[in-house]
Amino acid sequence: MPEVVGRKSIGTWLRAASDPWPVARDLTVLLVSRDPLALELHRRFLEDAGYTVAELEDGQEAPAFAERTPVDVIVLDATGAHDEMVATAHALSGNRVTHDIPLLALVGPDDGVETRGRLESAVDDFLVTPARQWEVLVRIRSLVQLRHHRQELLHHRGLHGEQTRMWEVLLEFMRAVPMTKNLDVLLERILHTATVMTSSRRISLMLPDEKQQNLVIVKSVGLDPEYASGARVPIGDAIAGRAYRSGQAVTTLDGADECAQREGFGFQSFVSMPMIYTTMSMVHQRVGVINVSDRYGDRPFEEWEVEFIDLLGSIAGSAIDDIHSRENRESLVKIERDLQLAKKIQRATFPRRLPALHGFEIDAWSEPADHTAGDTYDVIGYRSASNGDFDRFCDDDANRVILLLADATGHGIGPALSVTQVRSMLRMAVRMQTDLVQIACHMNDQLCSDLPGGRFVTTWLGDLDTNDGTLFSLSAGQAPILHYRADRDEFVVMAADTLPLGILSPLEIRPIEPIRMAPGDIVAVISDGLLEAPNSAGELFGDQRALDVIAANQERNPTRIRTALRRAVAEFTGPALPTDDRTAIIIKRMSCSHSDAA
Repeated sequence: MPEVVGRKSIGTWLRAASDPWPVARDLTVLLVSRDPLALELHRRFLEDAGYTVAELEDGQEAPAFAERTPVDVIVLDATGAHDEMVATAHALSGNRVTHDIPLLALVGPDDGVETRGRLESAVDDFLVTPARQWEVLVRIRSLVQLRHHRQELLHHRGLHGEQTRMWEVLLEFMRAVPMTKNLDVLLERILHTATVMTSSRRISLMLPDEKQQNLVIVKSVGLDPEYASGARVPIGDAIAGRAYRSGQAVTTLDGADECAQREGFGFQSFVSMPMIYTTMSMVHQRVGVINVSDRYGDRPFEEWEVEFIDLLGSIAGSAIDDIHSRENRESLVKIERDLQLAKKIQRATFPRRLPALHGFEIDAWSEPADHTAGDTYDVIGYRSASNGDFDRFCDDDANRVILLLADATGHGIGPALSVTQVRSMLRMAVRMQTDLVQIACHMNDQLCSDLPGGRFVTTWLGDLDTNDGTLFSLSAGQAPILHYRADRDEFVVMAADTLPLGILSPLEIRPIEPIRMAPGDIVAVISDGLLEAPNSAGELFGDQRALDVIAANQERNPTRIRTALRRAVAEFTGPALPTDDRTAIIIKRMSCSHSDAA
């Protein structure tokens, strides 16, 4: 397979080089001779052949002439091998302007071998005079073709060397990418690679902002720092915005010169290349844009050079996406770890065991819809002295119980913090022997200060005295409260006593009569996560189904009633996961004849 050079193979190049070279057109021949007659003779037949001819008697003037006028070949009349003409030949050969111009020396038949040897190192060809005109033309044609072939070969070698250099720069970048874990370090590597690879003075890397509306410069070289920090390019507008949206490069090859000038980029050398990565499903995703301009030499980028920049953009896009994906994965792992810790901490706030009470049984349960719940409950057993003062927290010989069920709007970390705050305030208030009404008012004032607008906590507070079987119940937005009266085999459904906590301060609470629980009575406080659990048709579980479950299980203890309630909700909703936190507290005054049938 032929070696590729740009978009041509060496075979194509050789075929092009072997084609007839149009030497009879648009060629300039410079004649140098001290003999006016020789100048006249040569000028005529060269002009008849179609050449443009210039004449000089002093060869020292040839470099200055060549700087002003392009010269394709120099014909030096060295007939007689004058020392001055030999010196002129060497001067032309060593001059930076004329050393690459083919030099044909005309020598006389009597010029010796020694003289020709002095000329040989300075000229490209000899022609002994007198010579036929067609022979002079053939020699000129051959020298021009030789020069053309030599320039093509040098160009090929230079092109091959430049491609090799660019490959080496790209390979070095590719080797460094897997070891680069930080986005800022990666962007610096991309900037450095683009600068070295393209030999450009101005490079900028642009990434979309958080809203995916504008491109912003994140790294640059050659740009004013103040301009770079404030630049905003709407996606789809200007050169970089168009390149990003289309996923195609915009270059001077595309006729973007005028636009590049207006936007302050180099006129002759400009590329705006999107950085793109390709997913496993072969979908091209845009990451950002590389802008390259003002290359050294100010020549436009050739197509093969744009292909190299495109390759850099693809590698850079994949590397940036890889770091973003890694950071997202690490962030998700950290969030998951934090959520598990938060879940563990919240679960630790629930009572480890419920107090054993004489004549009463209590069951409390909570199930979060997420890692952490916006629901909480608490059951605080304590012993009160004969005068009603607080004695101590206890689980075994308690005669008083403070109960809490709180449900913050939403579920997750934020609501979990709110209900945890409510529980903490309750525990502190109980130690200070504060009654429920004052507790609710103080909680409300604090939550009104702490919660953002639209957030609140529905709260139920209970104070159970096992000595006389009374339950003081205060509901702040938590409803309904279900009271099953065993002696009448009926339910009393109680509404909330006041607004949820955190909405309005001060909190207005009407006088509340305590609930007197007779043997067999049940009080159930159930969060809306259970009562409003939907089935596949969108129908809610509802209050009546909860009443039916409690009525059907009223002979059982609170734990079995709670189990039956959970089973009924699960059967109603089917396999769908809970959409809200589910919490319940069930209190039952046991009768002497109670038997816990299965």
